[in-house]
Amino acid sequence: MSVSLVTWARWEAGTCLMPRGLYDLFMISTNQSEVVCEQSLLRGLDDLISDAVALRRKIISTRPAIPAE
Repeated sequence: MSVSLVTWARWEAGTCLMPRGLYDLFMISTNQSEVVCEQSLLRGLDDLISDAVALRRKIISTRPAIPAE
C-alpha cells in the first residue's frame, strides 16, 4: 500500500475513513481475518443517535402549541 504517513495516521486516529478496498487489501496483505472494529462501529452509532436526537428536538421546537381546553 502506498499512502503518505499523514494519511495513515488519520486512518489510525479515526479522523478520516480508510477506503473499504484499501482496508480489504491491507487485511489480505497482512494475512489477517476481518475483525469488526468496535470503536468505529460504536462511533457511527453514537453519530446516528446524536443526529436522531437533534432532529427530534428540531421537530418538537417547530410544532405549534396545542391549545388547552
